[in-house]
Amino acid sequence: MTLTQFFAIQHMPNWFHPDLFPDLDPDETFRQLHERFLPIDYQPGYFASLNRAK
Repeated sequence: MTLTQFFAIQHMPNWFHPDLFPDLDPDETFRQLHERFLPIDYQPGYFASLNRAK
């Protein structure tokens, strides 16, 4: 499993059952991992969703 698969899997509960997983924030998880382990600055927008903005 790659890191991008891990974040896609984290997004699925938010898409299918957002009321059951209100604290799951895959974008924040990705940001934290990116800032901790990757040599380039984090910029939002790596993932897209068809859901309307909250």
